[in-house]
Amino acid sequence: MIPRSPRKVQEIHTTHPGLRDACEEGMSAHVADLTRDIADAKQRYAPDASWSAESLGYFMQSVLQGAFIFAKAK
Repeated sequence: MIPRSPRKVQEIHTTHPGLRDACEEGMSAHVADLTRDIADAKQRYAPDASWSAESLGYFMQSVLQGAFIFAKAK
């Protein structure tokens, strides 16, 4: 029996660098899209907010990726 661990799901990137690089490219492109949209919304609705559009974009992408890991592990 294979031990179950969230770490096993996350750590495959070390054995598949091509997959890791493709994921990084896709996630970075998604963060860039989010950042543009967030920057527009921030300028319109919260121009004085202390957070950056990029930091919120990375946060959103992190939450999405965490949800995917949980979904795949289940």
